[in-house]
Amino acid sequence: MAAEEIFALFDSLNLVSNLRLLPPKESPEKGNSFVVLKCSAQYSGGNVDLTIIFDNHFPLHKPIYVIDADSTLQSLPHINPQGSICYMRDDEAIMDITNVRGIIEETFTSAIKTLDDGIAGNESDILDEFEVYWEYTKPHGLIYFLSDPNDNPRILHLSDISGKFFAYDQSFDFTEYARKAFPNLTNNDLIPAKYIPLQPGSKIVPPYNRQFWSHDEIVTNIFQNLSVQNKKRVHELVYRNHFDKDIIIVKVPQANGYSALISLFYNNIPTNSKHPLINRHSLANVVPFAVKRADQSFVIPRGGGIMPLKRKKVLVIGAGSLGGHVVNEIAKTGVLNISIVDSDLLKIENCYRHILGHEFLGKPKVDGLKEFIERNLPFTNITPISLSIEDAIDKDLIHWENYDLVIVATGNPTINLYLNKIIKTNFPKLPIIFSFLEPYGIGGHSLVVNNNLEKGCYQCLYSSEEAEEEGLYNKALFARRGQYFAKSISGCGSLFTPFGSIDAIQTAVSCVRIATDVLLKNETDNPLISWRGDSSKLLTEGYEISERYSQTMEELFCNRYMYKYEKCKICNP
Repeated sequence: MAAEEIFALFDSLNLVSNLRLLPPKESPEKGNSFVVLKCSAQYSGGNVDLTIIFDNHFPLHKPIYVIDADSTLQSLPHINPQGSICYMRDDEAIMDITNVRGIIEETFTSAIKTLDDGIAGNESDILDEFEVYWEYTKPHGLIYFLSDPNDNPRILHLSDISGKFFAYDQSFDFTEYARKAFPNLTNNDLIPAKYIPLQPGSKIVPPYNRQFWSHDEIVTNIFQNLSVQNKKRVHELVYRNHFDKDIIIVKVPQANGYSALISLFYNNIPTNSKHPLINRHSLANVVPFAVKRADQSFVIPRGGGIMPLKRKKVLVIGAGSLGGHVVNEIAKTGVLNISIVDSDLLKIENCYRHILGHEFLGKPKVDGLKEFIERNLPFTNITPISLSIEDAIDKDLIHWENYDLVIVATGNPTINLYLNKIIKTNFPKLPIIFSFLEPYGIGGHSLVVNNNLEKGCYQCLYSSEEAEEEGLYNKALFARRGQYFAKSISGCGSLFTPFGSIDAIQTAVSCVRIATDVLLKNETDNPLISWRGDSSKLLTEGYEISERYSQTMEELFCNRYMYKYEKCKICNP
C-alpha cells in the first residue's frame, strides 16, 4: 500500500491525534520500513507519543507500535528495549488482509490495551518473562543445564566443548552423554560452577534496557530471595574460593509456576579472596550468560514425549525402512532403552526410504541406528544386535523377560509366525506389535498381540476355513491374495518390494501410536490398526485389490478386533 493511502486510512479512524507521516529513515526500528507514522495516543495513564511502522509486507505483517526511548512506560511488561510494544504473538494472529481498516483498528487497540494492563499492575508478567528480559542484556554465552533444577544449592561441573557449555551434577555421567552427542570430542575443559535456587515468591526485577545488574544488585537479589536453610548452604558453597573464575546458575521462580534459569560468569577473581557473592567490594568481573534447560524432565515432554515411558524397555526386530522409522519415533516418545535386532548392512539402494543415509553405507543398520539416534537424543540407550532374530535366539541373546514391548518389523511372514508362536507360548504377558506395509502405497498395518491376556494373534490373520483349503493368506491385506510384488532390477540379488519412504513413515507412526497406548495401558485388547492409501498405482501396474480395501477408514477402525479366529491353533489351542 502507498504511504499516503495508509496515512489517510489511519487518520480516518480518529484513533490518535497529531498524526503525521515521517520518512522511513526516521524509524527507530531497523529493517525494511515502508511507512512510518508519528502520533500522540491516549491510554489509561495519559498520553503517549507513538511511532507506527508498516513494513513493505503490510498487511501480511502486523504494524509495529513503538514508544519513545525516554518514556517512563519503557519499564512496563511487554515493552522491548527498542520500545516496541509486544501486543500480539504472530502465531496467534489471524489477520484478514482484505480488511486493512480492521487490521489497523484491532492492532492499535491491542497495543494500547497492553499499556493499560501494564499500568493496572501486571508485574507478574515481567517475572514470567524473566528469561526474555535476560536476553536483552546480550549474554556472553549459552549454558545447557543437564540436571534437575530442584531446590537444593550445590556444586556443579561445567564443560566447555568447543564453545558449547554444559552444566551438570557431579553424579551425571557426562562422559557417556558427550560420547553420544559429540563422537569426535577431543577436549573437555572443566570450569567450576554452582547452582543457587531462589525461593518461591521471590521479588526480583530483571535487567531493563540491556543494563546489566551492578555487583551490589546481584548480591542483594540473590541473598534477599533465599530461604534461611539455603542461605546457609550457599555461604558454605562459596566460603572457600580457590578459583579465578566461577559460574553461578540461578533458578528464579515465576508467578506462572515455572522457573527461569540465568547465569552469572565471574572471572578475574583475586587469588585467595572471598567469593564475590559474599564480598560486596569484589573487583571481579561479571557478565551474564543465558541458560537453557536440557534435562530429561524438560526436553522429553517439551518435545511431545511422555515421561512415564522413559523407564520402559522395547525390543524392535527388523531395522529396515519401516523398523528404522519405528525405532526413531519410539525413541522420541520418551522410551530411553531400546534394543534392535537385524543382520543387514545399509546399501546404497536403501537410502531413499531408510532413515539412515550415505554416512552409514556398508555399516550394520543396527549400529547406524544406534549412532544416529544416540547422537540426536543422547539420553537414549540403544542396544544393537547385528544378527538375524533366529540366530540371536539360538545364541540366547534375547532375554524376553527384560522387555515391556516387542515390535516386529521384519517384513517376513514366516519369521513373524515363528515369533508369534514362541512369544505367545513362552511369554503370554509380553505384548507384541507386528507391523508391516504393502506395495505401491496401498496401505500399512500394525497388529497388537499378547496384550492383557486377550485373544487374537498374528496366526489369526492366516487362519480361516478357506486357508485350510487354499493355503495361507494374510486377511489384513488390501491387495488380493495370490499376487507377488517383488521387483528385480538385475536378478534375484536385487529383489525389492515397491514402496516409498512416506509409506514406511506412515506405517511407523501408526505403529508407534498404538505402541504408546499399549505401554500406557490405554489399549487393553489386541486391535488390528490399518491405514488405507491410494490404489491407483497398484491397479495401474496390473494388480488387484482385496475386498477389505473397500472398507472406509471408519469401518476399518470399528472392525479392528474382527480378525480374531476362534479356532486359531495358537491363541485358542
